[in-house]
Amino acid sequence: DQSDWFLNTEGFIERYWTSDKRILLVMREEQSTDLFETRGVTPVVLAQVSGKLVLTNKGDEKDQ
Repeated sequence: DQSDWFLNTEGFIERYWTSDKRILLVMREEQSTDLFETRGVTPVVLAQVSGKLVLTNKGDEKDQ
């Protein structure tokens, strides 16, 4: 069973984004981050390069 390899957005948010682990997410700049903010976790942008964003769910002082 490889269903854990291909999570939908909802599964990713519930299983990883809201967990205690620091997650890095690369997404296109034009995509909305609103869905990730709805779970009480505000994404922190670590980098912005060539129309892509690198986000984390666990920012700290040096990231901001």
